Amino acid sequence: MITAKLQALLDLGRVSNLPSVVTNVVAAWVLAGGGFGFGLLPVLVGGVLLYLAGTTLNDAVDEKFDREYRQERPIPSGAVSLGEVWGIGGSYLLGGMLILLLLTDAWLPWVLALAAAILLYDFVHKRWKGAVFVMGSCRWFLYLVAASAAVGGLGAQPGVLIWATALFLYIVGLTFVARGESTGGGVQTQAVVFLAAPAIAGIASLIWTGGNIVLSICLLAFIAWVGICLWRLKRGEGAGRIGKFVASLLAGIPLIDALAVSASAPLLGIGLLLAVPVSLVLQRLVAAT
Repeated sequence: MITAKLQALLDLGRVSNLPSVVTNVVAAWVLAGGGFGFGLLPVLVGGVLLYLAGTTLNDAVDEKFDREYRQERPIPSGAVSLGEVWGIGGSYLLGGMLILLLLTDAWLPWVLALAAAILLYDFVHKRWKGAVFVMGSCRWFLYLVAASAAVGGLGAQPGVLIWATALFLYIVGLTFVARGESTGGGVQTQAVVFLAAPAIAGIASLIWTGGNIVLSICLLAFIAWVGICLWRLKRGEGAGRIGKFVASLLAGIPLIDALAVSASAPLLGIGLLLAVPVSLVLQRLVAAT
């Protein structure tokens, strides 16, 4: 049985989104030329800890807002104290950075940039509309961190940059939509354009490779997923529809990673698709947003 404190920690960490963090790291690692071995494990652990740091510290920064508008969140509900959240989030951040810097070959500037982007987003996302791009940069830098760890250098190969950018744009579009979660607002045109970026990259990859069955399957899966999410949003009612839409889009992030690796590693591409149902199951236990 999950205790109230453990449930609070799971909620703070938005752990239902962790499958997408894992697939991000694996995809970037493979795109950079990394092989499967123990060297990948500390990169996964470091990436997960930095993600947990970002979500946990987000609640600490938003404590006053949540006490007024989201009293079910862990801090205002009394499940965990503000001081504990600052301590836990800070420990995640420090632990993740130390693991990446001491146990992997990740490029120092990328690790520092990722940590800085996480903190910047947490502190400005309620005050600055441009923070949506900072949110996207968190995943962009995560890709570069994993890729650099795979090769022990910059890790900025063309394939890595293309898919990191496609993911960046998708996250920007998703975050645009998430801004309307508390108001029940609709989806702006620019958000749809950003969400389509991975499909455009997938089509370009399909043309470049001269056709690939697994890539085609992953591309169709991504297009179908986003299309279904948009259709369900249009049919839904109330503010809750935005939250469900955003959660579905978050669960679909592994589809982008599957697209990224399917041309060079078809079996891995198929495997990464499985992270989507895992995310959906986890969302029944822990809210994604």
